[in-house]
Amino acid sequence: MESRYYTAKDIATMTGYSIGKAYQIIKDLNIEINMKYKDLPESERPLLLDGRILKSYFDKKCEVKE
Repeated sequence: MESRYYTAKDIATMTGYSIGKAYQIIKDLNIEINMKYKDLPESERPLLLDGRILKSYFDKKCEVKE
């Protein structure tokens, strides 16, 4: 089963940034998601994991084309 998340290594590979920069991108995007869904009950918010970002959110936000 394919993961629903990108890791920092995935982001670094796709963007050409360092792993450290990839972690910062993930952190910033996860904060953005938290702010976007802050009014929803916790049980309805997207599951966010440290060092990982939802593929669907990253792809939409960064305009990744398949």
